[in-house]
Amino acid sequence: MCGICGKVIYGTEPIDKTLIQRMAQTLYHRGPDARGFYLNPSGTVGLGHQRLSIIDLTSGNQPLSNEDGSIWIVFNGEIYNFQDLRSALIKKGHTFKTRADTEVIVHAYEEYGENCVEKFNGMFAFAIWNEKTKSLFLARDRFGEKPLFYTETKEGFIFASELKAILSDTSVAKEINNEAVSHYFSLGYILAPHTIIKNVRKLPAGHLLTVKEEGIRIKQYWDIPVGRKQQIDIRTCIDKLSEEIKRSVRMRLVGDVPVGAFLSGGIDSSLIVYNMLPYATPPVKTFSIGFEESSYNELSYANYAAECLNTHHYTSIVPGSLGTLLSDLVWYNDEPLADTSSVPMYHLSRLARNQVKVVLSGDGGDENFAGYDTYIADKLLPFYKKVPHLIRNGIIKRCANLFPTSFNKVSLSYKIKQFVAGADLSPEKAHYYWRVLFPNDEKKRLFTDDYWKSINSVEPYEYFESYFNNCRNASFLERSLYVDMKTWLTDDILTKVDRASMAHSLEVRIPFLDHELVEFVMTIPDNLKLRGFNKKYIFKRSAAGKLPSKIVYRKKEGFNAPVSHWFEKELREIARNTLLEPNILSSCHFRGEYISSLIDEHYRKAEDHGLKIWALLNFTLWHKRFMHDNS
Repeated sequence: MCGICGKVIYGTEPIDKTLIQRMAQTLYHRGPDARGFYLNPSGTVGLGHQRLSIIDLTSGNQPLSNEDGSIWIVFNGEIYNFQDLRSALIKKGHTFKTRADTEVIVHAYEEYGENCVEKFNGMFAFAIWNEKTKSLFLARDRFGEKPLFYTETKEGFIFASELKAILSDTSVAKEINNEAVSHYFSLGYILAPHTIIKNVRKLPAGHLLTVKEEGIRIKQYWDIPVGRKQQIDIRTCIDKLSEEIKRSVRMRLVGDVPVGAFLSGGIDSSLIVYNMLPYATPPVKTFSIGFEESSYNELSYANYAAECLNTHHYTSIVPGSLGTLLSDLVWYNDEPLADTSSVPMYHLSRLARNQVKVVLSGDGGDENFAGYDTYIADKLLPFYKKVPHLIRNGIIKRCANLFPTSFNKVSLSYKIKQFVAGADLSPEKAHYYWRVLFPNDEKKRLFTDDYWKSINSVEPYEYFESYFNNCRNASFLERSLYVDMKTWLTDDILTKVDRASMAHSLEVRIPFLDHELVEFVMTIPDNLKLRGFNKKYIFKRSAAGKLPSKIVYRKKEGFNAPVSHWFEKELREIARNTLLEPNILSSCHFRGEYISSLIDEHYRKAEDHGLKIWALLNFTLWHKRFMHDNS
């Protein structure tokens, strides 16, 4: 895992190498093992690289070129099938000087052109400069496990693994993207291709980008397949699924350093570790994190799983005082991100990095196999809509509001209130609404009148609607899984995992996002994923007999942080002082009276506004750090 950056200029003034060095320095945490730079002979192209050494520790430094120096690459990620590709390319006459997967990309590009990405099984973001064609070729992996930002200025084209590297170029204007602000306060994250900075974009997952002096071309090379359901008996499905998971895990053990695993004690991470055991160097090291708040602490399950799987297990408790963590998170997250699990992920990554450089993670299991409660809500909605309107919006809504406020993890009161609030919407819009932080009526109260008018026409749901329309002939469950993978998974979950792990120079590999595995899983009939109201049915059946029933059939709890409790304690004054600071209210266009009401209602436990206050706090701290500070 690494950090990459670069610039292509269209004029005759050569690139200042110190700019590329400055960009790379902001990415040091992503790759502290080595640093490299390349400037082409005319000085119109500069590439920078920060390396985290995983494969070919001695000779795999970058930027790296082909034999005659006409093609140069900077690469972030891993190509898990690089050894097979290397053998095939050697047979075609290519000569290798390293054992690194990076060089496989170079020669695959020479052999197959931009279609080379279709050969790769891995997570990647890379840029290739072709001196002969005077073109820059960029690609991002199928699910967006690795980030890739870019912008075009009057001077030329700039790209990097993180936004902060691009902002270190003073030719890039620091102007807030109002559409991204709307995304953030609706969802807690920003939908690709947008970023929080106007005119800076994310290359969407599964896309290519080619830069030439005459312009930019973007092309999608892969999409999540839908509408290909097959009739398959349960036994055959279990056997095929088990083989696919085993293959994916085994591929992700490639490397010249030991590989550990995150282990929460849930079925996803436990099954990953189970499949590691025959192939990994023993003892397998596993890692889990806990909280002082009992309803959020899952260490007992993790310890039980570790004991059953006979791993060398490491645990830690998230400290009660966040100290400087918030400031660090804002810096490493790069953009505003309201996912509370950034906190435990940050601590978990630090814990793991003390022992290993690479871990496997169970992310992606819920999106593949329908593991979220939102899929249950989707299924309940048609039945609920049969209840007469007067009863739904009278008696039931009033009863829902009578539920006592609870600060426990994803409490029943929260679920019921969220469900009832979205139940009058269309199925597609309700699915979107289940995860909304600030509905439009509350966003209107949050912002000043003038600013609200500037973002009122921006509706994040339009992106969800376009994804739903991409697969309108598929079942609603399949469409929902597709939409969640295109939005929530890529722009929230994988962003959080990348930033928190890379903050500690830790590589996270995700077997459930192997594209061949996903292509098979998308053919599995809906009733083998969501059977009645039994989530992840076939996945649990495949794990039965391999893992204890206590793990297989454990209720999903999620990986959230107790921010609602924290705002009662150590974050209480920090939140009030930060959010109600006059300069912040003015520069962020917030209404102080609305924020005061949120904080006061939360402190009185009239409502649980923990997630909203957390979103506001992260945004304001980001604004202070990136828009006001020069550090």
